[in-house]
Amino acid sequence: MVNNRTARVSNTIQAARGALLAEAGVEIAVARLLGDLARPEGAARRVKADATPFLCGLEGEGALAISIQDAAGQLDLNEVSPDLLRAVLGVFATADEAAAITSAVVARRTATPFRLVEELAALPGVGAELYTAVSPHLTLYSGYTGLAQENVAPALRARLAAIDPPGASFFGSLPTDRVFAVNVVARISAQRGYRLETIVHLDPEDPRPYRPLRWRGQGMRAASTGRGGRPGMTLRDLAGPLPPCVVTAF
Repeated sequence: MVNNRTARVSNTIQAARGALLAEAGVEIAVARLLGDLARPEGAARRVKADATPFLCGLEGEGALAISIQDAAGQLDLNEVSPDLLRAVLGVFATADEAAAITSAVVARRTATPFRLVEELAALPGVGAELYTAVSPHLTLYSGYTGLAQENVAPALRARLAAIDPPGASFFGSLPTDRVFAVNVVARISAQRGYRLETIVHLDPEDPRPYRPLRWRGQGMRAASTGRGGRPGMTLRDLAGPLPPCVVTAF
């Protein structure tokens, strides 16, 4: 019984440590984003906000994989144009399936707006595999019918650009820099880690420069991927020497 209690205490400590490391990753990302917002108007952005992960190490503590994506690079389920939604679904499903699901999405949001991206999984024709593939590209926070090209995840951007007629018509010059998905994987050992998925709203003029709109965390084991099988970094991806985690490293 003593051994079991000791193991539980150890697990609790490790989970808390992983959560704190992951939260540090969010703070690093937010600090970097706020630094970009403070740059002169028209200055080039230094943060890559298209979900490309950045890996770094915290000496003696562990390692982090931090990805940032501007919501303008994701499809807003309540606003996206049917043509764009059908095209993106068509990357992961057949044309007939994409058309049917698009019709179901439009009917659903006309009757009742989506409150959670997860509600998509309950629509007819949206199986677990399709939902897992498409959900990282979805949001409820951009308010746009199209996409900001530079903020779309690279693999999806390439697929859309190859569509005939040209997928470039799906992209527009959209205001960005306010709502971001910030996802962090924290590795505290070869076998243990923590995944934190957040959506944050930035407001540099507010005493609290960012407000979390969503905050979901879970412990990870060596073989873990994302929540519910969602694609993402594993602990193995964070093994080996990494550059230090500093704000200017992005």
